[in-house]
Amino acid sequence: MSLEARGLRFAYGRRDVLAGVDLEARAGELVGIIGPNGSGKSTLLRLLAGLDRPGAGHVRVQGLDLARLSDAERAGRVAWLPQQPRIAFAFTALQVVLLGRTAQAEGLLDRPADRAAAEAALAAVDASALAERPVDTLSGGERQRVFLAQALAQGAPLLLLDEPTAHLDPGQAMTVWGALASRLRAEGRAVVAVLHDVNLAAQFCDRVVVLEAGRVVAAGAPGGVIDAGLLERVFGIRAEVGRHPEAGVPYVVPLRR
Repeated sequence: MSLEARGLRFAYGRRDVLAGVDLEARAGELVGIIGPNGSGKSTLLRLLAGLDRPGAGHVRVQGLDLARLSDAERAGRVAWLPQQPRIAFAFTALQVVLLGRTAQAEGLLDRPADRAAAEAALAAVDASALAERPVDTLSGGERQRVFLAQALAQGAPLLLLDEPTAHLDPGQAMTVWGALASRLRAEGRAVVAVLHDVNLAAQFCDRVVVLEAGRVVAAGAPGGVIDAGLLERVFGIRAEVGRHPEAGVPYVVPLRR
């Protein structure tokens, strides 16, 4: 098992954010976390990345207790992409992606293997043309693809992605998710991603986990989880849910009240 989390609890002061969450991800599997705003999705990712400590429960990556790993050991096993990544210097896109190789490098990031990994990661997210451009001159969507490439280049067996395509147009989002899914499955890496777009989750995720008020209320293959009743109960929307005849996955059409 690449990732195993059991009984995770977390609170900000007296306000409970997560209340006994279980989650797992296997090598080559893409797990999507969906749920309304404030349900604890980003907090859960931070616990899975080891950035915050749970009040109860544990996280294991490749069988190792995350809390017992050093920062360097954790970086070698877990790559994390937050919602709004930032960098303080006007590095080029390629230099930003190369920083992701720090966890794998033994010294300066000047090995041919590091550059090759960075260039391959940029290509995977359709951003090769951005390699020599300063990152502070890029649009929001372009920067997001560069930081996603950085997470890919890190080479960790587990990727945690918080809304990785939120700033991309529909065409770019489909391209990036398609490349992510095929590449990471081929490499045997596990991905846990927070998504707001239920249709993207249905099309690309092997399993979805639905959070509501800090609890898992449904989990499983998209076709067995995503239905009109769940969407109305959890998101408060009326929707038509069908199955696409070609893709074989659910699709959601929200309806006006």
